[in-house]
Amino acid sequence: MLLAEPPKTGADVEFSIGDIPVRIHPLFWIFTLMPMLDNRAFDSLLAGCWLLVVLISVLVHELGHAVTARYFGARPWITLYAFGGLAAYRPQDLDPRFDPTARSLLISFAGPAAGFLLAALTSGVLLLAGFQVHLTGITVEIDERLNDIHPYLYFFLRQLLFVNIIWGLLNLLPIYPLDGGQMLQAILVRTMGSAGMVQTFLSGILLGGAVAFYGAFSMRNSFLAILFGYIAFQNYQLYEAFRHRRW
Repeated sequence: MLLAEPPKTGADVEFSIGDIPVRIHPLFWIFTLMPMLDNRAFDSLLAGCWLLVVLISVLVHELGHAVTARYFGARPWITLYAFGGLAAYRPQDLDPRFDPTARSLLISFAGPAAGFLLAALTSGVLLLAGFQVHLTGITVEIDERLNDIHPYLYFFLRQLLFVNIIWGLLNLLPIYPLDGGQMLQAILVRTMGSAGMVQTFLSGILLGGAVAFYGAFSMRNSFLAILFGYIAFQNYQLYEAFRHRRW
């Protein structure tokens, strides 16, 4: 979801998954733990479970992008930062034999798809173990019997399903730079040329602002409001830069 890579710091964590380099910026840990620090009854084990859920989920999501880009000839790398992650690569490395629009759509969709696959596998394991899983509105419910047996495992698996299903669906909203916004951009630029960029950013301003408003006043969710308010502001900056050809 990032527009650009953050600068390197001495506190970065770096490793590789196969031949894909991964870097975790220290703000990733801070922003991930913020929702847990808001909780008056802070539980360090629950916070650790939440941190692990987000780390696994964002990595799986970005690996979906990276592996697909690798299939198309790129040599990607992954960066995890404050509000998520970025699977980056040099566009000139992509195989020109593939249609650019279709290639872009597949790379963008592969991130949420990887999360949906992880959620499906997790649900399958739970069902095989005899525990029911239900998707109700924007929540994911697991059989309460698991909570009675192991509350931390229950919390971990419930949040893992929530993040990979609900966050995955949010990521498909046509709001740039979310994956759905990048898919919208690819389609609009293909059909409208440079005017498609303007429409992409205008969509990001309007829809991002609408989700931020809904999060703040209907859901009372400050994190959602801040996140989508920031995204709407990013789109406004890009819109202004594009209009004046400053980017």
